[in-house]
Amino acid sequence: MEDIKDFETFYQLKIAPHVKGMTKLAHHKQYWFIGAIVCLVFLIISFIYVDEKNGQIGIIVIAGIALFYSLYKYYSFEGALEETYKNAVINNILQLVYPGTSFEQDKYISSKHFAASCLYRTHYDTFTGEDFFKGNYKNVPFKCSEIKVAEDNGNIFKGLFFMAQIQTCGGTGTYCWSRGNEQLGKSVLQENYLMRKMPEVIKLKKLPPALMSKFTTCATNVAHAYSILTEERMQAMLNFYSKINRNISFSFVNHHCYVAVPFEENLFEAGRDPGNKETIKSYFQTILLIFSFIDKLELEVL
Repeated sequence: MEDIKDFETFYQLKIAPHVKGMTKLAHHKQYWFIGAIVCLVFLIISFIYVDEKNGQIGIIVIAGIALFYSLYKYYSFEGALEETYKNAVINNILQLVYPGTSFEQDKYISSKHFAASCLYRTHYDTFTGEDFFKGNYKNVPFKCSEIKVAEDNGNIFKGLFFMAQIQTCGGTGTYCWSRGNEQLGKSVLQENYLMRKMPEVIKLKKLPPALMSKFTTCATNVAHAYSILTEERMQAMLNFYSKINRNISFSFVNHHCYVAVPFEENLFEAGRDPGNKETIKSYFQTILLIFSFIDKLELEVL
């Protein structure tokens, strides 16, 4: 796996040749968005002032057709831009970082794995996602994607969800929730009816104060949990917490390691300026983060 040794060279060789085409698509998308707004305003005015009795209904029809066509073109250019951006930028970054890793724009990790992690246990109404990464790094099979989980009253989780297959933790679960994001019911009603089922757990209290200040940790098997939470692994979790400055959570459940990293913004999107170097560099760092979970948590030996 490579770090950003010379981002400028990478940008000039792999990204710059596509910037002109992506920028053109972004401009077309913006033009048709403005056109749709103009058509909508004209349609509303037509409804208010056009006299249908005098045979002027055709004006409303034309305005409606123009609005529909503008929206069609807008979404067409938006789709073309996102597909081009993810092939030219995201996939190029991925192949530089670790060649052979697959990327599928419209696929995402299943709700079954999200539920198994117990990192977020609230019952949800919608589960969607995109930007699916899959590979094998250091003999550790892994998957990662952006997912969006919501109930009718708002978001439950939106961000990066990572999972990797490990050799240990068969039939056991160790859960490290960031402080304030504990997934334990505060009452019998909440635990049994408002949250998804999880095994009975015991809170771990003999952990370093630094870790306990950032995470609440519970496990189904205390002795096994302490064997997983080595000094190096706990330090790595703290480093992730401080480095990315987000309420990251971890779990080690039934031969899998799960990591959930909340992001308010949409990941891996072209935005208004597809060639923006700072945005692309941030996506570079996010992709490096995926592989660093395996590196720093030493999942190859777990």
